[in-house]
Amino acid sequence: MTKWSELQAWLFPQRWFRENLKLGEGGEEGIDNDIARATYERTGASVMGKRMFDLGEQAWPEEAPFHTPVFVVTHTKRDPWERPGGTTFHVRRGRRLRWFSRASASISSVMSSP
Repeated sequence: MTKWSELQAWLFPQRWFRENLKLGEGGEEGIDNDIARATYERTGASVMGKRMFDLGEQAWPEEAPFHTPVFVVTHTKRDPWERPGGTTFHVRRGRRLRWFSRASASISSVMSSP
């Protein structure tokens, strides 16, 4: 098992996580499930590196599990990739500080929406 899998192992059996990734019905409910759902619901944007994006691009279903803007930090440039369900991957090269500023602005707009 990879280190990432070990770190995330608590999340896989949670009912909310299984539903969000369309892994089937059922799953555990309780405080861990509530924390996972609450964390997801307050997330306005995600930031990831190129390696995670490259692996996920092949593995994620058509409706990627983020449902928010995703900012990919990389040295290459690519047009935004829109997926069903509200996920748009913004892949551009540039300084990380600028990307974090854009992600923050995206989060602010989501948090101020009714």
